[in-house]
Amino acid sequence: MILTVTTNPLLDRMLDIPAPRWGHIHRARHVYELAGGKAVNASRAIVRLGRQTLATGFLGGYTGQRILELLAAEAVPADFVTIASTTRSGVTLKGTPYPLTAFYDPPHQLRLGDIGRFIDKFMTLLRKARFCLIAGSMPGDEFPDFYRDLIQRCKNAGVPALLDSYGPPLKFGALAAPDVVKINRHEASDTFDFDADDESALLDWMIAQHRLGTRLVIVTDGGNPGRALWDGRIHAVHPPRVTPVNSLGCGDCVDAGVAIGLTEAWPMERLLAFAFAAGSANVEIWDPAMIDLPRVQELAETVTIEPV
Repeated sequence: MILTVTTNPLLDRMLDIPAPRWGHIHRARHVYELAGGKAVNASRAIVRLGRQTLATGFLGGYTGQRILELLAAEAVPADFVTIASTTRSGVTLKGTPYPLTAFYDPPHQLRLGDIGRFIDKFMTLLRKARFCLIAGSMPGDEFPDFYRDLIQRCKNAGVPALLDSYGPPLKFGALAAPDVVKINRHEASDTFDFDADDESALLDWMIAQHRLGTRLVIVTDGGNPGRALWDGRIHAVHPPRVTPVNSLGCGDCVDAGVAIGLTEAWPMERLLAFAFAAGSANVEIWDPAMIDLPRVQELAETVTIEPV
């Protein structure tokens, strides 16, 4: 089972509005809700790719209850810690001719007691896990080293861990040298303070992270070739060419593919092809992580990998 951790989930309302304009009232043609958050999306992708997962994290209030209902309807197993603060919701505008446009509430707030109760649950769930995927932002800056603590607990339990975040949670978490760090180019440059266009600085950071003990370092770059470092060598990973619809959730699907490949001990080339294909399959559709295994397998055949 692949355990996923989402500390800052989202109840996302999708509004189908053809051409929104400021200063006008809009009546949506269609509306529906999705459970969101990076690792929640990864769990959805894992289920849709035919593997076992369990989503955990923090949920509170009526939005938290609704997220549990939505996950159950999708047959995504979940076991979250209930908190007093209400989990955030958001609105995403669908069907517009413009780039992705969304509005998110402030995150729910965590207390020290919430952290303690989660750690107790996490250690119980970790005994059943073969892999742990930790992804997304932290709700607030009160516990910047929380991911670092989780990764160290994974190490102590002998469970491989993947980290996909940004800002202080990524900076502190990366110091624990998780088995995988997977982020995009701009998250890397913003967190570790180098120019996103400076290829040399990016590769230097990847090498430094690898030397800390991270087995696999992956940096995605949208439809451009990504970078992957394993066994001391950096490779360029060329994703499939697809027609983009919505980029939301692409990195989460890459996370899911990596977790599956490592859990099943695939050769690295097969793992990367599958993971990048999962991300590309996601960009072809609107709803995050609603990917299908046959399409991912088809796209994986077109991924090319070469040394840098």
